[in-house]
Amino acid sequence: YTDEVKKKMNEAKIEEKQNGKTKFTKELEELLPATQVSTDMYDIEATSGDLSLLSKYHYKFKQQYQATHVVRPGTTEELSNVIKKCKEYSVPMTIRAAGTSCYSASTPTNGGVIIDMRRMDKIYEIDANNKTVRCGAGISWLRLIEALLEHGLGPKCYPTSYKSSCVGGFVVTSGKVGVGVLKNGIMKDAIKSLVFVKPDGSVETISRTSQGDLSLDDIIGSFGIFGAVAEVELEVTSLNTSMEMVGYSFKTFKMAVEFFRTLKNNDANKPFFLSLSDKHFEKYAHWTFPS
Repeated sequence: YTDEVKKKMNEAKIEEKQNGKTKFTKELEELLPATQVSTDMYDIEATSGDLSLLSKYHYKFKQQYQATHVVRPGTTEELSNVIKKCKEYSVPMTIRAAGTSCYSASTPTNGGVIIDMRRMDKIYEIDANNKTVRCGAGISWLRLIEALLEHGLGPKCYPTSYKSSCVGGFVVTSGKVGVGVLKNGIMKDAIKSLVFVKPDGSVETISRTSQGDLSLDDIIGSFGIFGAVAEVELEVTSLNTSMEMVGYSFKTFKMAVEFFRTLKNNDANKPFFLSLSDKHFEKYAHWTFPS
């Protein structure tokens, strides 16, 4: 960011302290319900990191780069308007949802506005005949799974953090590791289309056959650097088989890895999910590990 942009950001912070609300804050409140625009320091800190330790480092040693606002759009139109307003004021944006990853992607390293996507949690359509679902990017995987279950359907794949993570987050991270990936393919294989908001606030629907500047390949794994995913259309699968959990133990980790690879490469009967661990890891990862 140029010195001029940094100067504007500092002036905005000073004006906020002196006058209670900046012009920028008031204009954001005209775009969203006022309750969905926050400058509360505790709200900002709570939404300025994920499960990693880097965000804690950031707030201890880089306070001058803290965000000034948290906004929570509820529709694609609101999201588009917020992004346009940030562009107008040259304010940096950090897009986040549940923040369950460990890459510090939701840490606002240049201050500005945090856009929390979790109000964009609607299910717009479940097409049981064609096995598709269209939903907001901020919906949690657990809510989506429960809704699909009523139709005898389920996602083709989803993250192990499904109880708290959101659909959009799995799209813009790699979406290559998770439940169902071995059997049904990675997240990219399940996406039919995305409604995408670019950094200038323009809205575009991107499908597998789109010929625009951005493709699905560009967005998946991009961690939000090209814009914000607003809506997702997914192919889903039918739940017409039972599921069984089986566990094996091995004397050495090498033997476990070899068996893991055998199951992974079993084309005739691929497992829905494979997990490999050892007692030393589990001991430190779970407080309830038996002594």
